[in-house]
Parts: sequence; C-alpha cells; structure tokens
Amino acid sequence: MDLQHTAWQARRTRRLDIFEVIGRVTPPEPQMPDGGVIVTTQTRLEKLDHQPHLPSIVLLRLDVYQERQYPYTPPARGLSWLARYYQTPIGPDEDACTTVHIRYQGAPLTEIEVRDG
Repeated sequence: MDLQHTAWQARRTRRLDIFEVIGRVTPPEPQMPDGGVIVTTQTRLEKLDHQPHLPSIVLLRLDVYQERQYPYTPPARGLSWLARYYQTPIGPDEDACTTVHIRYQGAPLTEIEVRDG
C-alpha cells in the first residue's frame, strides 16, 4: 500500500500536561473491478503495548480504517487525513522520550523528534 505522509510533529507541553503527535496521511483508494472504491474512513495513532526502546523512544502504530463503497465518485484530489495521538496527563513514557517512531503495517514509517513547548 503506497501511503503518503507529511507534516509530522511531536509536542510535549508540560505546563498544560499534554503530549501530542500529529501528521497527515493520504492512503491510496484503489478502484475495484466492479466500480466500487476502497475508501479511508478513519486514521488513528495508537501506542504499542511493547515499548522496547524506552525511555528515549516511544513507538506508535498508524491504523488506517477503510471500507468498500459503491457507487463512489472520488474527489479530484486525494483526501488527506489527520493521524493523532493525544495523551493527557503526560505519562512517564511520554515525559521521558526524546523521539517517536511511527510504524505502519509492521514496518517503520517515520521518526520524529519530540519538541518541548
């Protein structure tokens, strides 16, 4: 699956007790032989249960939810979806990390430096 992704940010705001990772993803929407299209309905970032690189790296998984729609007329330009991980209050893993790694379908997608603000 050819997933396009941009604008990743990881921010920690201790005075507001918020940790947030956001990015934009544009999943492909393949056309089916019968004229239907597999379209994205939701994107989500989830923290993995197994965190082998703590305390410096937090691992997140990008989940893309899609469904078949028929009939469907796709927009002229591919839709971009917001992928977001939001944690408040800040947990100990998020408080200590300096980097976030995003995985998609089991493979590394991107690495983001955490910025304090």
